[in-house]
Amino acid sequence: MAATVVINLLLIMVWFYERRAGGLPMHMNADDLRRLAAELAAEHGSAARDYAHRAVMTFQSEGEQDRARFWFALGIFLDDIMLRRLDPGEPIILQ
Repeated sequence: MAATVVINLLLIMVWFYERRAGGLPMHMNADDLRRLAAELAAEHGSAARDYAHRAVMTFQSEGEQDRARFWFALGIFLDDIMLRRLDPGEPIILQ
């Protein structure tokens, strides 16, 4: 239940700040994506990975390339968390 509250709060905050910025798209950095993926993995387990892969296919078929790319990137983090290649509690370093 706590993870659901955190995710919902994060989504509300993103929506609120996007609206305050005049509807401009919000940008998430790699650590934001890692934290979101960690919350989704903790809440939904391997089903989160399936959600991400389905979202990519759905958004691509609807011509929503930006949304498809977002879910693709999130899916990579979910894959790495599920396969234990990424520790969800540690910040990541991109090289």
